[in-house]
Amino acid sequence: MFRKLEEANALLKENVLVESANNAMDPIYSSDPTKWRKFGNSLYLRLLLRVAHKTETNAVAKIKEILETNAAEYPIMQSNAETAALYYTNVQPYMNPNYNVRDIDFNGTRGILNFY
Repeated sequence: MFRKLEEANALLKENVLVESANNAMDPIYSSDPTKWRKFGNSLYLRLLLRVAHKTETNAVAKIKEILETNAAEYPIMQSNAETAALYYTNVQPYMNPNYNVRDIDFNGTRGILNFY
């Protein structure tokens, strides 16, 4: 997994922009490679913190590299504004999968019995 995150960082560093017509296909960051790079590196740092107690992973040295030594090579999220969040709009295709209420179920005095 660490190798894949290193590869992703290298690929996203090239900063190849996606055609503007395809920005809507990425509902999280609108195809911004810089934001995806920060997300990947933040995930990398989080995973390193989870295995930092294992000496064979050399995680502590890599954490120091990401945060201090080579911080320009590994940009990370700095604020909540950079959060990778998918917001449900209740408009297809971004419907909440747990939302299955019909209008007829809660429409005032007319209950479900009037529907059937």
